[in-house]
Amino acid sequence: MAVLLQISNVSVAWSVRLADGRELEHRADAPMEAGSTFKAVVAAECCRRVERGDLAWSDLLVIRPEDRVPASAVTEALPDGATITMDEAVRAMMTVSDNTATDLVMGKIGHDAVVRLIDELGLREMRIPESVKELYAQAVDEDIAAFTTSMRDLRTFHDVAFREELFAQPGTHHRFLAFLRGEDETQGASWPNGVTCYRKSGSLQTDAMIILAIAGAFARDGAVATWAFAIKQRPSPLGGQGATFDKISRGLGAALSSITDTFGREVAS
Repeated sequence: MAVLLQISNVSVAWSVRLADGRELEHRADAPMEAGSTFKAVVAAECCRRVERGDLAWSDLLVIRPEDRVPASAVTEALPDGATITMDEAVRAMMTVSDNTATDLVMGKIGHDAVVRLIDELGLREMRIPESVKELYAQAVDEDIAAFTTSMRDLRTFHDVAFREELFAQPGTHHRFLAFLRGEDETQGASWPNGVTCYRKSGSLQTDAMIILAIAGAFARDGAVATWAFAIKQRPSPLGGQGATFDKISRGLGAALSSITDTFGREVAS
């Protein structure tokens, strides 16, 4: 993971918990912008609400013109007034990070409900936006991102979620994990050593900054390692190109590969 520290002009933070309980951290308590990684928390609360009978996966959500947000690959193909089910909306939110679908789900379950879940888990540094539309407006107009969290809090969420502590029924837990698998499966990602990846990533590029974050878990043979990373670049006051998005992405990929190598050796030993 030292490769991330070699990228110039960036702020980096991470928190990793290996299968044997060891923790590898760098600035793990620092609040960081983490983009769409908050959508995993929204998905978890939605699963809990369905489990309690407050909602159903077949509930229909109407796409109104005022609901639309950029970067919505699934819902932008549908006309105004079209409907999608709650299940379809959460899948779109988690697999391709559809922003309109996210706001539809948030509108149904309520921002306050997600905040209560965060408080219940004791994630003191986690702050989520009222909507993705708000996140976009703040990032563009105010040069900030509306979802901030420490990497320890974000990783802790995945610790708890993976251990089934959030859900009363195994079926609910399995559905949540299927949502977390969606991004990896859609992108056709593969990992060495027989490792399965469960994740949600987020990115944001404006003239003022580049943000890239990812959090989730590696699992194999009943063993689990959880992790969260966030990287932010601002233009250098001294000028120059600085780190590019591709360079940051490659550095993050190298860091995740190092975790799979360590995790694979742990499980095999």
